[in-house]
Amino acid sequence: MLRHVLNKMEGHFISGYADGKNTLGAPISLKQDPITSAQSFLDSHPETKHHFEEVTKLVNGFESPYTLYY
Repeated sequence: MLRHVLNKMEGHFISGYADGKNTLGAPISLKQDPITSAQSFLDSHPETKHHFEEVTKLVNGFESPYTLYY
C-alpha cells in the first residue's frame, strides 16, 4: 500500500525507512531541507497555512509517532 510511496520519499524527504529496518513501527525522520521548503511555502500561502493549523488542532492528542488514534 504505502510502502512504494515511502520508498520513493526515502532520501528526498525522509530517512530511516529504506535502511533495512522498514518494518512496522520503525522510526522515520523528516529531512531538514524539505521542512524548511514547506515552511517557506506555507508562509507565502497564509490560507493554506491556516488550514494546516486547523487540522493540527483536530488531531492534537490523537496522534503518536506510529498512528492516529480514533
